[in-house]
Amino acid sequence: MSARDTRAGIGRTVVIGLVVVILIVVAVSAYAVFRPHSVTQPVLECGDTITTNMTLSANVGPCSFHGLVMGSNGVTLNCNGHSISGTSTNPNFTGIGISLDGITGATVENCNVTGFEDGFYLYESSHNALSGNAADKNEGGFAIWSSENNALSGNAADNNTQVGFVFEGSGNNTLSDNTADNGHYGFYLLGSVRSTLQGNTANSNTGSGFNLNDSSHNTFTGNTADINTISGFFIGSSSYNVLPGTL
Repeated sequence: MSARDTRAGIGRTVVIGLVVVILIVVAVSAYAVFRPHSVTQPVLECGDTITTNMTLSANVGPCSFHGLVMGSNGVTLNCNGHSISGTSTNPNFTGIGISLDGITGATVENCNVTGFEDGFYLYESSHNALSGNAADKNEGGFAIWSSENNALSGNAADNNTQVGFVFEGSGNNTLSDNTADNGHYGFYLLGSVRSTLQGNTANSNTGSGFNLNDSSHNTFTGNTADINTISGFFIGSSSYNVLPGTL
C-alpha cells in the first residue's frame, strides 16, 4: 500500500469516527429532551388560585381566611388525600375551604377540608364534579348556591356545626352516595328544584336528615335517614317531590 493510500485510509477512519461521535451526541441530547420526566407540583399556600390541573403534594394551611380558589373552567384539583385547614372555631367561623365561583366543568376530588365557614362553596357554577371529598368541623360542609347541573358523589360531611349539604336556589344537581352526620341538618334544600338524591345517608344529625323547604320536583331514591333528633325527612312548603317509602 502506498503512502497515499495509507493517508486516505486514515482520513476515512477519522471521518467515520467523527460521524459516530456526532450520532452519539445527537442521540444523548434527544433522549435528554424527550425522555419521560416527573414534574414536581408546587406547594400551594392559603388563598392560591387554581388555573391548571393540580395534584397536591402537601397540606395547605392553617389558613386564617380562604383556602383555595378554583379560578378556571375545566380544571382538576386532586388533593390526593391532603387537607386544607382553617383556623376558625365555633362561633367565629370565617373563610371558604375550596371555592368555585362562576366555574364550569371543574373537578375537585380527594380533598379534606376543615375549620372554615363553608368547606366547599359553589356559586353560580355548573357542570362541576365533586367526589371523594370530606368536610369536617366547619360551620357548613358543602354550600351550593344558585348553581345547576353539578354532581356530588362519595363525599362525607361530618361534625359540621350547622349543615352537611345545603342547596339554595339551585336545580338539576345530582347527589349520590354521600354521607352527612352534623350539628343540625344532613341535607337541606331551600328553593331548589329538579335535583336527584340517590343512595345518600343522613344519620345522627341533631335536626333532620333530609329537609325540604320551598322546593319542588326533586327525586329521592334509596336514601337512609336514621337516628336523627327531629326527623329523617322533613317536608315544608314543598310539592311535587318524589320520596318513595319515606312519608
